[in-house]
Amino acid sequence: MEYSLQTLETLEGDPLALVLWMVDKNFLSAIPDCRHCHSEVNLERFSGNSDGVVWRCSRQACRRFVSVRENSFFANSKLSLRDQMKLIISFAAESTVKSTALMFHISRGAVTDYFIACRRNYQAAILAKPIVFAAGGEYESDECLIEDVNVGNNIRTDMWVQSIVERETGQIYLARVPDRSTTSLVPNITALVPAGNYIFTDDWASYRSLPQHGYVHRTVNHSAGEYQRDEWIYGVRHSIHNNTCEGVNSLISRRLAYRSRRTLDYLDLILSEIIYRMSGRSLFDPFK
Repeated sequence: MEYSLQTLETLEGDPLALVLWMVDKNFLSAIPDCRHCHSEVNLERFSGNSDGVVWRCSRQACRRFVSVRENSFFANSKLSLRDQMKLIISFAAESTVKSTALMFHISRGAVTDYFIACRRNYQAAILAKPIVFAAGGEYESDECLIEDVNVGNNIRTDMWVQSIVERETGQIYLARVPDRSTTSLVPNITALVPAGNYIFTDDWASYRSLPQHGYVHRTVNHSAGEYQRDEWIYGVRHSIHNNTCEGVNSLISRRLAYRSRRTLDYLDLILSEIIYRMSGRSLFDPFK
């Protein structure tokens, strides 16, 4: 990872050093001048808040100050900057809420809320810049059932999630779909995967029309106990399976193992988080 807990340890608990480092890494923004008198501002130590540092006007007749957190992700929490950086690093490393709370002596509720806020930033990053498949080659598709999801107004129902993986890059697309019909599954593939590429799925009937859309389609028969095989296609050996998607299905199910977590909002957050983590993008950019 780009940053680790050891990175924070090198700052030796100095709030000024921490803020300077966060500004240098673009977690915090420098303020160019005082918004009141437009004089130069300096980063100064300050005992009046938990950060220990503020941006302060250098003009003696003004001396107004603003928080170093202003207009940043960190402004949304009362936790110290150091604790927030620890939580972001732990979230990026996929540490559990329980282990993170124990390690940093922060309540589980506070860690849970902070991790949810982190997921919302990943979700926003994906919405701002959606996944694009452009590498070509081999792709997989599958679907999984999430049972008993709270969709609001005390209504609970089962939800289907489709996954599409681009093997070359490891990127994944995840989306809720109404069912496992051809009209629900195939349009996502045709919208994302360029024609002429290879699509590997299980033998579910809804995928059988893929060759009509210009794809080379091969299947594995899970019901017969087949999960992978090698096959020569146009003189090239391919590994026919959709195990990458199956692994992601298992991950989604584990993240939603507790019934209380199975809400529509949390399901979408988990899907966005997985998409972002597998996108190859920086795990820390959404917080900058």
